[in-house]
Amino acid sequence: MPSSRPKFFDSALFVPAMKVVTRGHVALFRATGGRVGGRFRFGSAFPSGVPVCLLTTLGRKSGKPRTMALLYLPDGDRVVLVASRGERGGTLSGT
Repeated sequence: MPSSRPKFFDSALFVPAMKVVTRGHVALFRATGGRVGGRFRFGSAFPSGVPVCLLTTLGRKSGKPRTMALLYLPDGDRVVLVASRGERGGTLSGT
């Protein structure tokens, strides 16, 4: 059975492209107060989209702030943040 995974995920261009897309997403989210970029729409399972939040962390070595747009889902009194690398595998640190 052939893999349904897009070949672009394994391309050397994937990580730089995702960094550009993420910066654009964060900029739009901030500029519009979340009206643009506040929901991530994908597939028929979530027709109204999944809410997005901005998470800012500090670089361990540089101390520079880095902001990422993450999906989140309510779980009772808690919130579950969803962080992934587009099925690339590996750790999330340093990207």
